[in-house]
Amino acid sequence: MFLQLLATCFKSREDLISSTKEIYLEQGYAISIKCSRKEKYVVLGCDRGGCYRNKLNISAEDRKRKSGSRLINCPFQFRGKKQLDGSWKLKMENNLHNHESSSHMSGHPSCRQLSEEQTLVIERMTRAGVQTRQILSALRQENVNRKVIVRTIANMKFRIKKEKLAGRTPIQALFDELGRGWQSGVESKSGLFLKSKVVGLE
Repeated sequence: MFLQLLATCFKSREDLISSTKEIYLEQGYAISIKCSRKEKYVVLGCDRGGCYRNKLNISAEDRKRKSGSRLINCPFQFRGKKQLDGSWKLKMENNLHNHESSSHMSGHPSCRQLSEEQTLVIERMTRAGVQTRQILSALRQENVNRKVIVRTIANMKFRIKKEKLAGRTPIQALFDELGRGWQSGVESKSGLFLKSKVVGLE
């Protein structure tokens, strides 16, 4: 498997990354970018590589009780380097994993990353009022191997909503959508039709 990758001359950095991820995904391993320098090199490794960094100084007892880390310092690692002719080649630095392969790849955040095309689809369906689970179903129908989960789409919808509000409250955004001077009518019990004017909030 990895010998095929090592023997391949990739047309671009993106081609190298996508091919490596795809091959190892089929084997139950998620590959992510560890570090890179544009037009120079890229280091790819298992997404379970590295160690947990306790930035908040939480005690080991509390951390074990409340949450766990996926990082178990897996040493598996490739290095991709750009050649003089513009192609990209891979070099194996460590071919060993210190854990078993995964049967459910949706548990790996790196497998749930959205492409630009997928993001546009979610944005379009969100603005059309489509529910989260319906969006998920549409994405999976397009590609049965899609690893996106409900939370991924919910997070995207939250970001879209936040960008649309642009710091405004939902009520302020509603008034802005209606526009200044929008007229509404209310019929009173006496049969009179009363006009009211909605004024946008400053």
